[in-house]
Amino acid sequence: ANKSVKSQFLYPPLYIPSIQFDEATKRVSGSDGCNRIMGSYTAGTDTLQLSQLATTRMACMNNNN
Repeated sequence: ANKSVKSQFLYPPLYIPSIQFDEATKRVSGSDGCNRIMGSYTAGTDTLQLSQLATTRMACMNNNN
């Protein structure tokens, strides 16, 4: 099952961060509203470990980052 927190599309545009965890593939992906992040994860009862993370580095305007 894909557990996610999704951004909403509003006008004027608001940059709302989002993150998704795909249990089947153990992949994580997300966005701060402009740049994206992706990688893998493992989760335990009380732990979350992110690994092999990559991110874009775009020059983003008007997202208050």
